[in-house]
Amino acid sequence: MVRILEVLRRNPKGIRKTPLQLAAGVNYTVFSRYLGRLAERGLVIVENDEEMTERVKLSDRGAEALQFLVSGIERVVRPTIDKRTDRVG
Repeated sequence: MVRILEVLRRNPKGIRKTPLQLAAGVNYTVFSRYLGRLAERGLVIVENDEEMTERVKLSDRGAEALQFLVSGIERVVRPTIDKRTDRVG
């Protein structure tokens, strides 16, 4: 789900479902399940564009959730990286 949110962060105008699924690198079944969960929780917005094709956008709540997740991952991973490079952190 984090990969989907990250792709959406890099595409602020939204992105169609198939390119989003491919960019996130997950199969369609998993993508559909995750996208549904993200939409139910208000983290993404699915809407029709001018060509009546569904586009997915990151909501403000989704941007906040992504930042929270990334900062949490960095806190866990950073000490490991610092130890491998002999940096104090």
